[in-house]
Amino acid sequence: MASSIDPNSPMAFTTDDSGMKHVEYVLTADFDIDTGPTMTYQYPERVPGDNNLMAELMLPDQSHLRQQDWTIFFLYQKPGDPNLEYHFSDEKVKEGAQKYYVVNLVNTKFADTHKRGASVKAMSLITPHPFFHVFKPLLILALDGYFKDPSITHLQNLYNAINSIDMTMMPKLSASERLVLASSENTSLFSEKFEEAMSPKENAMASPLGEGGLAAGQPSYYIDLKNQGLVSRIQRDTHFYDTKVSFNGMKIPIKIPMDFFAESVGDFSLIKLISTLTSITQPFTVLHRELTIYGPTTPPLIVLINALLTQKRILFIGMNSPSFDVAEHVLAACSLGSGGILRSFTTHAFPYTDLSKVDDLLSSTGYIAGVKNPAFERHPGWWDVIVDTEAKTMKISTDIGTQLSKSSPTIGSAVVNPDDIQFVDELKNMINNHYGETSIRTHCRNYIKRFVRMATNYEESKYGFTNLWPSPEDRNYLVVPGYGYTWPNESQRNTDFEIYSSVIEGWRASKSYQYYVRDQQASWVKPPKHVVDFEYHLDRLRLQRLSYEESGFIFNTLYSHAQDYDNINKLLSASSLGNLFYLSLGLFHRDSSVRAMTVLLIQRIEHHAAGKEFFKSMSQFQKLAYKRLQAEIQEQKLTTGNGSTNF
Repeated sequence: MASSIDPNSPMAFTTDDSGMKHVEYVLTADFDIDTGPTMTYQYPERVPGDNNLMAELMLPDQSHLRQQDWTIFFLYQKPGDPNLEYHFSDEKVKEGAQKYYVVNLVNTKFADTHKRGASVKAMSLITPHPFFHVFKPLLILALDGYFKDPSITHLQNLYNAINSIDMTMMPKLSASERLVLASSENTSLFSEKFEEAMSPKENAMASPLGEGGLAAGQPSYYIDLKNQGLVSRIQRDTHFYDTKVSFNGMKIPIKIPMDFFAESVGDFSLIKLISTLTSITQPFTVLHRELTIYGPTTPPLIVLINALLTQKRILFIGMNSPSFDVAEHVLAACSLGSGGILRSFTTHAFPYTDLSKVDDLLSSTGYIAGVKNPAFERHPGWWDVIVDTEAKTMKISTDIGTQLSKSSPTIGSAVVNPDDIQFVDELKNMINNHYGETSIRTHCRNYIKRFVRMATNYEESKYGFTNLWPSPEDRNYLVVPGYGYTWPNESQRNTDFEIYSSVIEGWRASKSYQYYVRDQQASWVKPPKHVVDFEYHLDRLRLQRLSYEESGFIFNTLYSHAQDYDNINKLLSASSLGNLFYLSLGLFHRDSSVRAMTVLLIQRIEHHAAGKEFFKSMSQFQKLAYKRLQAEIQEQKLTTGNGSTNF
């Protein structure tokens, strides 16, 4: 349910770049000790907008103190207006504008021949792609060349090189396919789409002789006796599209992510953000009912998630850190709050900003920003939550919270949901055990999904209806009964409603809630197809003690509605926690018709483009049961001449 994304939704970011340049402008700026930041070159033409502001953003505070730094900022263009703007205070205007991402590299060269002993130059790319980080190696080479010869030729060469990148062979994934890809760490999902997209010429050149590839005349496939089939020699991680770009006489490889969502911007690290938050040990001295749901000892990670969901003003400050450090925390926080499910976070994000732009922050109804100037911390009226990435502290502003004192009543639930504590502890352990970024993102995505599903049930319980799922009485849809979060018992359900009620109510007043309602309703299919929450039914198999009749209904529901390609994708994306194991338990149901339906459902999954990879993860015992029942069904068909099953 929570992972349904309409293909036309802004959440369903696509790399289909028909008619779109990969980079719109290349800029350079210099820092002059007398005049300050100055724009030097702009290619292919002058950027329409405030050039002085652009130069300031390209040369951040203290950039002269380090050899290299990166900054990220966004620009917006209203329909029909050529100007690129840093900020629109009108929320609707900003949401409706075309967003451009600016990745900026600042280098400082120290030498006695330079004025004041140093030369500071910056080069920026303005691109419509949120995966702008793939262009960083080229930007490094271009700026290095620009230092040696500060001419516009370097901007022109960089512009032409990036725009020459051919993405026409990149497989075009549907929204449901991207959900499966983002929900799994399997590196072979949808590999056929890559094979189909490759031309015969590219297949022939994939592993040329002399580069560690195949000898001439060898086939691009070999026979794998263990897996009883042909296996491609071209091994790739299907989460990325691999290509190369020619620049400065070199072929530079780039990897473009295939499972990108619009709220995942750049090469941020959730591991780094979570490490910062889990290093904070001081209890909170200011409490807020939507943030510190467990009182002063609420884990900072939970506080940040609650602040994101309820659209608070969030600052990351690192006074002596590189600008990219605070920007990276901001981008990671946007992804954390989104989980690939919610949006609006990057619209309110300022990855790096400075004191001169505080009015832009204050005009935003909630923001996520990165700063370096210590003056921000001294103005609690400017922020609701501030995280010091260097000192490892988190504070809640006294302007919105209640200062804790010995006589203060406790704010927060006396009951703690152990799942929240387990969530934080598991992330700590995963990071300590060197789990990859993909695993961490998946774990966080599941937490956001859990919250949204709980909110769906909470709405119906409190208000008698929910905006997040169609009513069975709505004649515009055919709704399969059952949706939302699955609790092991009614007592835990009531406890969770008490714990999270303030956060859910705060979320219901946020932009991310409004956009989610819009995206959800756009994703609901119309008759004759049914709206079905596959995750709800799979979770019931996993968490609840069910009668044979109840489990039989679930297996029948899954069999009946996971028939077409997209619905099987949705089933698979809901199965990322191992629910295929519980689905396979239908093979051992006492009702023969349920066993037969489970066989046919697994058969569809086995022959599905991505499902075959999930099928491989089934235990050998389950596969043997599946094959045995499959043979019995076939034997009965031959014996009786019909499709009845009485085993």
